[in-house]
Amino acid sequence: MELNTWPFIRAQLREPKNITPGVYIIPDEANLLTWHGVIFVRRGPYAGGIFRFDIHFLPSFLSGTAVPDVIFPPTLLHPLVDATTFRLSLLPRFSSASNATAEAWNACRNSSVNLLRYIRDAFTVKVLNEVSERQAANKDVYAMYRTNHELFLKLASQSKHLSTSSDALYDSNSGSGLPGPGRQGAAARSEPDAAVTAEGVRAGGSNDPDDGRGPGISFKALGEEEYERIKTAVLGVS
Repeated sequence: MELNTWPFIRAQLREPKNITPGVYIIPDEANLLTWHGVIFVRRGPYAGGIFRFDIHFLPSFLSGTAVPDVIFPPTLLHPLVDATTFRLSLLPRFSSASNATAEAWNACRNSSVNLLRYIRDAFTVKVLNEVSERQAANKDVYAMYRTNHELFLKLASQSKHLSTSSDALYDSNSGSGLPGPGRQGAAARSEPDAAVTAEGVRAGGSNDPDDGRGPGISFKALGEEEYERIKTAVLGVS
C-alpha cells in the first residue's frame, strides 16, 4: 500500500455511511499494510467482549489480487477462527467455490469497509447460524455450536471474560488480548493516535516497548473523576 493511499482509504472509512459501530482501527505507521483494530461486541454469545485483531494486506492488495488475513488473539474460541493460525475465515462473506478468493474480494465494492462490517457481523447469531461446516475454520467449535450449544455458550463467555480481563486490556506482555503468533511479520508499534471511545476507555498507540501498552490500539483504566469528565464532554450529562 503506497503512503499516499491510506488518506484516501481513511477518508472512505470515515464517511458516515461507512462507519462500523463498535469497530476501531489504526494503521501501523511502520507498515501501512498492517492495521490494528479492536471490536466491542454488542450482541450475540460474545456480547461484552473486547477483542483486538490485526489485518494484514499483501502488497498486491490495491490490484485486488490478494485476500487479507484477519488475526485474532489465541483466547478467542470461535467457529470462524482457526485454532492454530488464529485467522478469521472470510468464506461467509468473500467466497468463490471452496476458497476465499481474490476475485470475490475484488468484486466486493468498498472491500475494506465490507471487511470491517464482516468482522463485526461474525460475532452475531445470524452469521453464526448461517456458517456451514465448509466455511468453519474451527471444526470443533463449529460442531459444538451445532450440537452442544450450552457448552458453546460457556466457551464464548470464557472468551469474553478473558478479553476484558486486566491482563488482556492493560498488559501488553500477557498476550491474552493481543493477536496471535500467526500474524504476518513483525508489526511495529505506532505513534500515539488517541481517541476517547463511547465505551469509556482511551484507545491509542505507542512506540515505547516498555510502557506496558500493546501495538496499535491499547487501553488505560479511567479513574472515577476522569470518567465523569469524559462522560460530560461526550454525552453532555453528569
